[in-house]
Amino acid sequence: STIILAALLLVLSAVSLFVGVIDVTPIELFRGNMEQLEIFLISRLPRLLAIICTGVGMSTAGLIMQQLCMNKFVSPTTGATISSAQFGILLALLFMPQSTLWGRAIFAFTTAILGTWIFVWFIQRIQFKEAVMVPLVGIMSGITSYLAYKYEMTQALSSWLVGHFSMVLKGRYEIVYLVVPLVILAFLFANHFNIVGMGKDFSKNLGVPYKFVLFMGLTIAAMITASVVVVVGSIS
Repeated sequence: STIILAALLLVLSAVSLFVGVIDVTPIELFRGNMEQLEIFLISRLPRLLAIICTGVGMSTAGLIMQQLCMNKFVSPTTGATISSAQFGILLALLFMPQSTLWGRAIFAFTTAILGTWIFVWFIQRIQFKEAVMVPLVGIMSGITSYLAYKYEMTQALSSWLVGHFSMVLKGRYEIVYLVVPLVILAFLFANHFNIVGMGKDFSKNLGVPYKFVLFMGLTIAAMITASVVVVVGSIS
C-alpha cells in the first residue's frame, strides 16, 4: 500500500504542475515556450515543492510532539507552536516593519521554540492530565490576536493567520526547504523520541538523556512549524 500511495503522490504531483489559471502543457515546455517555462519555474514548481515540504514537515512535527508529550491530541496547532510563530512574525512587523522574510523567520523561530518549551513545561506540571485537557492550554493562547487588534495590525497579520499557497513564488518560499534537514534529523533520532515518550524513568534506565532529547525534539518541531508558517501561514 505504501508503494501505491507513493506512486499516486508522484502522479498527482506531476499533474498539479499543469493545473492553474494559465495553461501550461508539457509539449509547449519541450518546445521552449518561454512564457510557459517562466510560469512553470517561477510559480508551479515552487508551489508543488512548498506543498510537499509543508505536508511532510507538519506531519512530522505533529508526530514528534504527540510522542514526546504522550498525548495524541497535542500538535503544533494545539500546542501553541503555530500561535507562537505568528507572535514572532507580529513582533517583526511591529518593531521591524521593513524586515525581510528571513528577518521575520528569525523572530518566528525564536518565539516558536520558546512558546513550545513553555507549553510543555507547563503541561508537565498541571495535576489534571486528561488527554483532551492538555491541548486546551495551547488553544487558550490569544496574545497574538490581542496585540494585532490593539496595534491595528490584524490586516497585516492576516496572511499568516490562514494557510494558503497562492503567494508561493520563486524567491519567496525557499525558507521552507529548512524542513528537509530537520525531518532527516528527526528520523535519525526517532528511536530516542520513542524512548523519551515512555517516560523520564524509563529513559534514564536505558541511558537516554531525557531533557536533552525532549527539548531537541521540541526544537525540531518548532523550527519546522515556523518555517512553514513564515512561508504559507497557519497549516493545522
